[in-house]
Amino acid sequence: MRGLGLGLSIVERIGRVLRHPIGLKSNASRGSTFSVTVPKGVKRALASTEGLSSPLPGSLSGTFLVCIDNEPAVLDGMQTLLSGWGCRVLTAESADRALRIIESEPVPPDAVLADYHLDRGTGVDAILAIRARAGLEIPAVVITADHTVEVQREIRRLGFALLRKPLKAAALRAVLGQIVVRRAIAAE
Repeated sequence: MRGLGLGLSIVERIGRVLRHPIGLKSNASRGSTFSVTVPKGVKRALASTEGLSSPLPGSLSGTFLVCIDNEPAVLDGMQTLLSGWGCRVLTAESADRALRIIESEPVPPDAVLADYHLDRGTGVDAILAIRARAGLEIPAVVITADHTVEVQREIRRLGFALLRKPLKAAALRAVLGQIVVRRAIAAE
């Protein structure tokens, strides 16, 4: 199973500083699972958001994203990361599933994020199918560990953003921020 690019050594150091033990379960045929034990928190009242202005340009708050990856663990990680940035995230393990999800929504996604290598076809195929069905040039980001020139050319020729694995959260946030800013400018 591929990771998200978060180095275990970083997690281990942070866990040590915070005194949160790191756990490991390993099975030769199924891979390894790591965990972090965190003490239970205390619920506190949330501060009032009354009177706050709308999100700043480039803010990802409320951005509707569809993520496509054939690995559930990667989708879970993307869901957690993107939701933490205030995005509304729907995940799908295939292009077909993504199309069904999008068709059930009242508005199209602001962007589609897709892994290049899917079980059936590519992320590029999935994005093109979604764009065709929606009749819109929905912004797209292709995430890949494939560093071949052919793949890079294909993605860039179609005008999709390209991010390489291991995925860095800051790079993803920057690309999504650009998409949000372009959308805001186009709406003016």
